[in-house]
Amino acid sequence: MKRAFIVVGSESSGTRLLTRVLIQGGCYGDYTHFQKFDKEPFNGETPIVWRRSVPHGSEHRGLALDSMLKRLENYKVTVVIIVRNWDATEKSQVAAPHVSQVHQAKANIKRAYLSIFQQIHYLGLDYEIVTYESLVADPVRTQLRLFDRLELHGKITVPITNENTKWL
Repeated sequence: MKRAFIVVGSESSGTRLLTRVLIQGGCYGDYTHFQKFDKEPFNGETPIVWRRSVPHGSEHRGLALDSMLKRLENYKVTVVIIVRNWDATEKSQVAAPHVSQVHQAKANIKRAYLSIFQQIHYLGLDYEIVTYESLVADPVRTQLRLFDRLELHGKITVPITNENTKWL
């Protein structure tokens, strides 16, 4: 069966980094803000990775896993959730600038993870959780363990630096 991974997390949590890791693990997809799967059809690639930060886009849309799943009906889907230290995430959201104040970032983060877990539960989806801090603390082992859990066979080539230091 074809496999798809949907990488999700709040804005500034590390979704781009985690998506890059999965691409190096053998997935087909984009780690940038442009996501080809938002508009282009799937051409039978497997495994694929589709990234979504919450909220996302210039319209600040929420997560709609159900509509993504409709397009992935021929795939076995696993949601891969990344979480990051909230102090660093809040300050990064303000600097980005996704929001103008830290209290707005905190509210965004709470809404994002509530939405993510509610949708996973409601849709009965399989999921994995990865922490940004584990990727920073031990990048090679963390990536190898993730590849093993997701049954991916790729190379460890993504350079990982601790971006939390500038916020904490």
